[in-house]
Amino acid sequence: MNKTQKFWLTTAFVLLCGLLLYYFHQKEKRVSPAEDASAFVLVTDVVPDAILEIRYFGTYNFVGERIDGYEASTALLTRQAAEALKAVSDDVIAQGYRLKIYDAYRPQKGVDHFVRWAADLTIESLDGAGKPSGVLLEREFLRDFPFHGPYNAPVRPYREAATMAALYVHFMPAIQHWKDSTEPDMSYSHNTYPNKIIGGTIRMECKVAELVPALREEALAMARNAAAFLIAQSRPEGDPLEFFPPTYYKDLVSSGRVENAGKMVTMDAVFAGNAFLDLFDATGDSLYLDRALKIASTFRKIQRPDGSFPIKMDFATGEPVNDVGAMLHPLLRYVRRLENEYGVADYTEMRRRGEEWMNGTALKSFDFTGQFEDTDVTGLRPYENLTNCTAAPYASYLLTGNPDQEDIRNARELIAMSEDQFVHWDALPNQYGVRELGAPCVFEQHLYQMPVDNSSCNMANAWLDLYDVTGDPLALAKAKALADHLTVVQDIGSGRIPTT
Repeated sequence: MNKTQKFWLTTAFVLLCGLLLYYFHQKEKRVSPAEDASAFVLVTDVVPDAILEIRYFGTYNFVGERIDGYEASTALLTRQAAEALKAVSDDVIAQGYRLKIYDAYRPQKGVDHFVRWAADLTIESLDGAGKPSGVLLEREFLRDFPFHGPYNAPVRPYREAATMAALYVHFMPAIQHWKDSTEPDMSYSHNTYPNKIIGGTIRMECKVAELVPALREEALAMARNAAAFLIAQSRPEGDPLEFFPPTYYKDLVSSGRVENAGKMVTMDAVFAGNAFLDLFDATGDSLYLDRALKIASTFRKIQRPDGSFPIKMDFATGEPVNDVGAMLHPLLRYVRRLENEYGVADYTEMRRRGEEWMNGTALKSFDFTGQFEDTDVTGLRPYENLTNCTAAPYASYLLTGNPDQEDIRNARELIAMSEDQFVHWDALPNQYGVRELGAPCVFEQHLYQMPVDNSSCNMANAWLDLYDVTGDPLALAKAKALADHLTVVQDIGSGRIPTT
């Protein structure tokens, strides 16, 4: 049996067991265990070859203690479910495998224990005299699951998974459209975000050209056409935001919102700048290096005296939409790339001033706010929309620039905050004993409480950078757990990795 067959056998078995447990749970509603205890049997009486590892009876589980209702290391199921499981066991034994069971029928006391494993938070404001003056926030938090790896092993090598994912995107009809056009296919609505999506398309096609030599010429031709579109849409020379491509195009998705009309998420231009650098590396065409440098020069021109930048601006006039400062990790990493890979030192002072602002303001307050094109920042309040997408990349920035002990300490705190707020190492089961969240995973931001593949990459990269600097084996284990899970959720046929 090869690895693919093993993968599908395991998947089929998990689905079968889930369906069986769901079915018999529904039947059990008709006759409760209290009414007819004889409906339940010991799994090992019916499936003697099964291996039991009842983790809720011990302390090796996400709570870290024995769960109420688990009085022995045994597994109970209805007789019907156990007999169905016996048929599955006989089948896998014939193929040289045995079933391992971690949990079965879950007592109500156990469910109640999980529910208690939570915390309520109330934040009150204080007046000038230090006396409570009102409730600012009330929120219930789950005391989230600690890391308790190992988790799922990778189902394919990382390079193979990355190549499959890149090819999935490359062959999407809306991406293939770039072979013969310098205009985006707007049937793919995310093309409404040129810097982020079309810039990302250019970078991805440059990667396809590297990974798959047979597609090199096609991929680079597509990247050139996409770059031509970004250049054509950029602000003209002499404008406040000269050479910046737009954040929004047409009126699809959030581009059609009133607050986004004619606006620019300031750090978005870095997406295009990095795309131009990748295309220069792949083709040697100095047009793209020149564009990348002009984008950096515009950033230098609009930097504020304190080293900060506005989070969002008017695309035509360059006027800020509010007083909120942008998180500068994209620009700082971009300038460092220009310095390290191209020997360009013209923007080092801008980077130094940006670092001072980040360390003196963002790090001091820990208000690592989101700067997404699809969330409204006009009325943004402090700490309203924290995200790993700013905190974790800045931790990586601190760790990859000859860090001192203070940099390492700050990076650890940023990673810890991101893990605490956004990483889910496990999930509570629903009423049928099924975990609906594919864990381990990483949520994106406070205003979008959903797992996102890019957020898993943010956290994995930060932990890898921490491991490279400190040799901390736990950091490596956490990075690997997130990367491995991405290979598990990847579609084996198409190569698609779900965004959420």
